[in-house]
Formats: sequence, C-alpha cells, structure tokens
Amino acid sequence: MIKASGIKFSTSSHVLIRDNVVSDNDGNGIWFDISSYDVNIVRNLAQRNFRNGIYVEITGTAIVASNLVTGNGQAGIKLSGATDTRVYNNTMADNLTYQMSVHDDGRDNTNSAQIALGITWDTARNTLINNILSAPAAGSVGALLMTEDLDSPKTVDASTMLPTIDDNLYLRSRSAKPGALVTWTRAAQTTPSHYASLSAWQAGEGAGIDPNGLDIVNFGLSPVFTSESRGDFRPMANNPGSGSGAPLPNDIAALVGVTAGVAVDRGLLVAPSAATAVGAPLVSDTYSRTVTPGWGVSDSGAQYSITGATSSSVDGATGSLATGAGAACAAQSDFGPVGSADLAVSVSTLTPTGSGAMADIVARAVDATHQYRARLRVTPSGTVGLAVTRLAGTTSETQVGTELSLAGVHYTAGQRLSLRVQVGGVLGVTTVRARAWLAGQPEPSTWQVTRNDTAAGLQTAGVFGLAASQSANATSPMTFSFDDFVAQTI
Repeated sequence: MIKASGIKFSTSSHVLIRDNVVSDNDGNGIWFDISSYDVNIVRNLAQRNFRNGIYVEITGTAIVASNLVTGNGQAGIKLSGATDTRVYNNTMADNLTYQMSVHDDGRDNTNSAQIALGITWDTARNTLINNILSAPAAGSVGALLMTEDLDSPKTVDASTMLPTIDDNLYLRSRSAKPGALVTWTRAAQTTPSHYASLSAWQAGEGAGIDPNGLDIVNFGLSPVFTSESRGDFRPMANNPGSGSGAPLPNDIAALVGVTAGVAVDRGLLVAPSAATAVGAPLVSDTYSRTVTPGWGVSDSGAQYSITGATSSSVDGATGSLATGAGAACAAQSDFGPVGSADLAVSVSTLTPTGSGAMADIVARAVDATHQYRARLRVTPSGTVGLAVTRLAGTTSETQVGTELSLAGVHYTAGQRLSLRVQVGGVLGVTTVRARAWLAGQPEPSTWQVTRNDTAAGLQTAGVFGLAASQSANATSPMTFSFDDFVAQTI
C-alpha cells in the first residue's frame, strides 16, 4: 500500500499515462503536481484509493479521457490549480465524497516562463464533456460535482474554473443521496449554491450549463452499467448515454483510440480489461442428478422446496414441475436473502390450452405472498408474452405494466425458451428487467421489459426460484421442464 500516490509526477511535461490499473493506495491514485505541463491521462482504471482517483494539481494543459474512476475515498477526479484541462468520457462512479471536484486553492505561479506556457496555477478554462457521474447506492458525502474557491476572500467563480460543460450524464439512485447534484461557487456569494437537479442548476446559472446533460434519479438497478454492485461498469446496450455524446476532437480521439468527429457514448469508451469483474454464481444447476419426487440439491448446493406441483422430479437432464388447470407450482431455492441478482433459465412445455401456460423466474421472494417475477406466457397459437409480475400480499400474480409480445418468436411444443431477469434495489424502489429468446438463438443485447416498482413489503432482500402455472380455462395438465438455472449477484 503506497501512501503518497500510486503514480505521481511533479514538474513533468509531455507525459502519457495510459492503460494502467492503479488501486488500493493509501493516498491518490494518479497524481500530477507542481507545474506539470501537457499531460495525458487516458484509459486507466483508478479504484479504491484512499484519496482521489485522479488528481491534476497546479498543472497546465492536460487531457483526462476514457478513465474508469470508482470506489475512491475522496473525489473520482479532482482538479486544483489546473488550467486548460479537458475532461472527456470518463466514468466516475461510487466515489465516496464527490464524483468530480474542481478547486481554486489560492496559489499563484510567479515563474514567468511557466506562465507563458499557461501554467498559471489558477483553476481556469477547464472542460467537462461526455462524462458519467454516478453516486453510490448509499449516496455520497457531497455533490456529484463540487466546485470551491479557497481564496479568502473568494475571487474565482466556478464559471471561470469550468466554463465548458456539456453532454454529461448524472446518476443518483435516490434524489436525496446526495441531495445536491452540484455545488457551484461564486465569488460574490459568501456560501456556494447547492442545486438539487440539472434543471435547477440551469435555471440558476443559465441555459449554457450542460444543455445536453441528462439527470437520472430514483431507480433500483443502474440504467447504464451492466452490474454496478459487482464492479462491472460496462455500459448496457441502448442505455440513456448510448451514442448521445458529443464528437471527440482529433487529438483526444487519437489518444483514446476511437473515431473523431462522430457521436460517441457517454462515459468510458476504452479501458483496461481489469475494469470489469465477474462474480461467481450464487446458484447454478444443470439438473444432471436423478431425484423423485422433488428436486433435491442443486449443483452449487442450494436446497429446493417444491410447492403446489402435482408431480416434480429431476431426470438427469431437466427439472420438471407439473400442474393442473388454474393451478400454480414453484421450486424455491434456500439461498439468500439477496437484494440484487441476475438470473437465467431455459424452459420447455407442450402446446398449452386455454389462455396459455406461464413459466416464471421468481427473482425475489420475500415470503409466499410478496414476490417479484419475470413471466413467460405461451399461448396455443405459439405467441410468447413477456411480463414483470408481483405478488403483493396475495398468492395471485399481477402484472407490473403491460405484457410485451415477443416479435419474431413463435413457440412450438418441445422448443426451449431462454429467460433472463435482473432484480435490484431495496431502498424504496426496485427495478426488474427481463429479456427472452428461443434457446440456441443469440441473446438480445437489450432488456425488452424494464419496470420500476415501489410496492410495500417488496423493498427488501429475498430468495429466488422458478414457478409455473396454467390459465383457469386450460383443459389438461401441463408439465414444465427447466434447465441451466443460474443466479448471480449483481
């Protein structure tokens, strides 16, 4: 553990720091200081450092681009006494104090040769474009973007420190965590202004403030990152920041390794492979054992309990549940409780009767009457519907939002359908998102159904499992066969 910084340069010029992993230092991660000049900090991972992830201090002319800066104890990126620093396409997420901090600390350079190069030690003419600033789920100590003038009396406005701001994406899972999106300092004020939203900031400072910015609040799972709680900050396809960032200047595009002059995603564009993490499954099952009745113990050691089935077994290839008309059954694992999970399974059945046959992933079961589920409904004509459902104090499923008919999917008896669902958020809002496809076909790159829900009794952790049911007007019993059940934390 290094106490000063993982990487520190002082009075250095024409430096490129690219494709490094700088983590777990008892100080800053990457730090430039004392009249450094023409520095480029590109495509790095700076994580879990005790102080700031990336710190540019009394330095002139810098590029900070396409870095992942996460889990640091102070700011993700900090500028102090920095002039002409361009901050483009960084993902700053889950940093404890601020996601970005911009300060003028009162020092002034007296070296005329350095001043001629623009190394003034004054915080001025900095740029913030295409970045993601995302608060931790539990909230940060301060605003997503902090500005401060430490002169006494104050002499510098935030608009001087950071005159160019646009196309940034701000994320807070709760609008009060933190309550301020930005802290904006002005020399004429004794105390800075704290703005609770992007719209309030724009109204307070003018329409020129981040006119294309996005302010997203009050969600369960991140609408942008693949798995924030696992440290996987890869962007999901078609997230709010996809393809909506400003084109990159030629020099920044060349450093990052992308095409200049075309719209890009917001946030991280290229980073070391260590910028993602993959968690081990909580539960996995290939149903390669033989059990009758019941399902016994999964490959990963989770015990199943079966309810409502007229018969249940594992035949060495699949786990089966049978149920009659208008009836429901379930196989619930004993693993948990878990607040957030990514679950997948494949299922097949015969041609249904009546209004259809339903197969579910029980994504969160708080108890027998409080559950979130992702439901596949197969009709006698072969159409397949996908919906998020819940049990909220009852044993009957109700839809959260509408059911989606899967375009281009036609089911015939014995085919396998794949279903994947993510559930997350236990602080008052839960997000459930799902997608489904014919087994053997490519998995869709986007979530086909996403629902946010605040139903009482469901905003806490739970266990998970599988379920099946038939419509009340079905005319014959039905057996459902499940395979390749996997549950992972997210």
